[in-house]
Amino acid sequence: MTSNIGLKTVSTDNSRYNQNIKKVYEMFDEQCHCPICLQVLVEPVTILCGHSYCLSCLKQFLQSSDISVGCPMCRVNLSYLQNNTIQINSILKYLLETRYGNEYFEKKLEVDQDRLESERKLSVMKKLLIGNHHALANIGQEVKMHRWTLYIRFADDEDEVDIGRFIKEITISTSETQLCTFNSAPYRFTATALQPFSININIEFHTNYNTANLQTEWNLCFTGIGNQKEIDLEFEV
Repeated sequence: MTSNIGLKTVSTDNSRYNQNIKKVYEMFDEQCHCPICLQVLVEPVTILCGHSYCLSCLKQFLQSSDISVGCPMCRVNLSYLQNNTIQINSILKYLLETRYGNEYFEKKLEVDQDRLESERKLSVMKKLLIGNHHALANIGQEVKMHRWTLYIRFADDEDEVDIGRFIKEITISTSETQLCTFNSAPYRFTATALQPFSININIEFHTNYNTANLQTEWNLCFTGIGNQKEIDLEFEV
């Protein structure tokens, strides 16, 4: 009489192995789509918090956002990327090429074509300054008031003549109320306050420059004469 016990054991082991492999692939697939473009990761970059993005998507995000905004998924600060070369995760790249094959290389071709087209276009770099002037307000009260003026301008445009060509509209607000909407330069707002607070700033650029709108915030500075920050912007001309 021939026993089939050994064959059944092998069959059971193979089934369990295949199930485990399937789970591994499912777990891998869940991590293989870029949270920005929602497609298969191409030239994947894994940042310190562990989240991965397409290289082109991450670069575009960093260029169109305030660097202090952080990772789109978990808000971890990305300032360390500001002066460092962004490295592709070569191991993940190999796994993606192996797993997705044509789908990966088709998207890679699209990314390369977009990059070449972008390089053919002329662009101009502008340094945007956002800050506030500050002085103590003498209004005859015992309580110390602070007079502040928020300003938004280009570093090379002190007379604020050029900036209006690029910006369509600026809206400034607090967490509680909208303060002002600007449709033309100069972009300045003056008020008084007892203590500093944060201002939300939404900048809409003219569409012909192909620059993503900018959302950032400014924490008012009531020390000395005030303070400012810089944001690098790129415009197609």
